[in-house]
Amino acid sequence: MKYQLPQFALIANLFRGIQRNSINFQDPDTVREGLDITLGTNGDGPEYGWQTGDNSFTGGAYGYRHWAVVTLFPTSDPAEVAREVFEQWEDLISQEIEFDLDGQ
Repeated sequence: MKYQLPQFALIANLFRGIQRNSINFQDPDTVREGLDITLGTNGDGPEYGWQTGDNSFTGGAYGYRHWAVVTLFPTSDPAEVAREVFEQWEDLISQEIEFDLDGQ
């Protein structure tokens, strides 16, 4: 089974945009505690969805099989946070592939 993930640059740029434009980062508590971001993908194309928070069943990530949850701070390196997302996605997808192979 071959998988495909969204472009890394798109995810890193998403985080840059959130850092620049998020009204949440005007709140001192969010600046201190960070903002949880959930990103979802099916691993079979460039499509992805995202939402703030880590447990909503109605957000943009909900319709995807593989979720990555990260915490973004105003001082976070967007590329490092994007790497965390890809590591989580790759781990989840590899588990799915192993499960598929075991089931055959």
